[in-house]
Amino acid sequence: MLALLPVTLKLWGVKSLGDAGVSGALAAAAAAVLAAVILQTIWGRLNARKLNLPPGEMEWPIGGLKFYKQGFGGIFAFPGLARKMRNITQPRICLRGYADIKKVLGADGDLAEVAWPASTRALLGERSVTFATGAYHRSLRRLLGPCFAPAAIDSYLPSLECIVERYCAQWADATAAAVEKGGAGSGGDLALLPKMQKEARMLTFEVMAIVVTGLRLSPEQLYDMSHSFDSLTRGMFVPIALPLPGSLYAKARAAQRHLFAILDSQLDALSATAASGQPPTANGGGGGLLAGGSVMERLLGMRDDEGRSLSREALRDLAINLLFAGHETTATSILRMLLVLRSRPDVVSRLRAEQAAVAAAQGEAVTGSSLRCMPYLDAVIKELWRLEPVVPMVPRRARKGFKLTEGWDVPQGWGLALGLAEPMALHPTWAPWAGGKGPAGAPFPPWLPPPADPASDPLHPALFNPDRWRIEAHADTDEGEGAGEGAGARAADTSSPPGTLSCPLNALPPEMLAFGGGVRRCLGANLAWAELKVVTALLVRKYDFAPALEDMEVGGGRCGPWQLGPPHEGWRWQQYVRQHRQWR
Repeated sequence: MLALLPVTLKLWGVKSLGDAGVSGALAAAAAAVLAAVILQTIWGRLNARKLNLPPGEMEWPIGGLKFYKQGFGGIFAFPGLARKMRNITQPRICLRGYADIKKVLGADGDLAEVAWPASTRALLGERSVTFATGAYHRSLRRLLGPCFAPAAIDSYLPSLECIVERYCAQWADATAAAVEKGGAGSGGDLALLPKMQKEARMLTFEVMAIVVTGLRLSPEQLYDMSHSFDSLTRGMFVPIALPLPGSLYAKARAAQRHLFAILDSQLDALSATAASGQPPTANGGGGGLLAGGSVMERLLGMRDDEGRSLSREALRDLAINLLFAGHETTATSILRMLLVLRSRPDVVSRLRAEQAAVAAAQGEAVTGSSLRCMPYLDAVIKELWRLEPVVPMVPRRARKGFKLTEGWDVPQGWGLALGLAEPMALHPTWAPWAGGKGPAGAPFPPWLPPPADPASDPLHPALFNPDRWRIEAHADTDEGEGAGEGAGARAADTSSPPGTLSCPLNALPPEMLAFGGGVRRCLGANLAWAELKVVTALLVRKYDFAPALEDMEVGGGRCGPWQLGPPHEGWRWQQYVRQHRQWR
């Protein structure tokens, strides 16, 4: 390693190690850094020998690079409930068990803390909800919670329906034009898939920016901000936060500066409106007034214990954080739903019948009441999130050492990768397909190939089957915390047949951590439910879907293929996350 110093110094413009002055200082600094890394590694290994660590490979000095290339879907492809690994230079333990993940999420700030990459912290900001801690974090959630409560979501629906109808009409026109240009059966509309991902992001960004956050953007500004967010997102999770010219991270920082400039003008306008005594914003012009105003109006009025308002830097960070979290993942769910609708005419037929009944009973407008009368659509969304959760993993860092359920030790300071999708994959209802093996057994149901004849085993865990869900009474929360944990969900009903799941409307089983858990559970869960339901409802009411093509495959699964439809439809959802990244 020391032999590399002369080469490194030449890259810095130093001719030889013998040069006086700066060359000696650089050599000493490089040697000191190298010595520190070696000593830290030795010290860590000595301490690790005293602990009962889970199995796994600890590549040295840099590990986990294959996951940055292949995607992190395979990071949890191991037997047991825990595995150790090295992520770049940091040692990490990957967790799959529900009890361990719930323990970590429920002890935020005590056992563990948020540990997103430095690039994420820099681009979302220290004062954002994601990185807020303590009393400041609690104050933010109390302030923002009402903006995502069921009553608030209901007030957004007129504007949301108007926006969705406009985008659906545009998508239908673009699809018809592509098919006409390519010829019937040519699959010319497949070229629209990358565009559809961007279009879905535009839709959800408009909803979040104008209807929820309360920004006053022209169509040109809206497009400009959405495009900048695309650049911001591409650089948000890079492993090394260095703004090298032309790098994704450098482009993301440039996009951040551009977004800050737009937000500054928006904040000035909102501040002027508040100072003039005008009433709170009407939600995108299509709904009634939300008590307390939009998200940004609430943040502008927020005061700490000493009566001080939030700084401009904090307001920017919060706006960036909320806009990112409020549109990116929902857009991905919308695209996946579009692919399901295209490949499963049987599902579309059932959805269409349900929508006809709802419209006949409650009218054509999509309201909060009508959304709560769509149990089959609810089941379709649950099944979509069961097989392909949008956020399959979140990182944490151990603030202190503790033990896992299997007896393994977690050392203080080690990273933690929480597999949010894993508890549902290990749900006891799949036991018959796992050969009766427990959570430590292998193979696990998600990796099981689908049956050759789906009709012979319709409840197989690898099959997309909304009928496995037994939807019960409606469950909503008033605090805007979303549905799921603490919102009507409960332990699995052991009396249900294997392969089936009982759950209230708008809620998820406790093991289904699509929105995370604990004090950092997704604030916008109710909004995500509503957006996906409104988009799907309007699509099946007014539009038809072209059949899937034999050669049409879309990649991504975190754990191998799952079957969207019968084999003759030629539709398997394979490695979607990896290809989804390429689409961007």
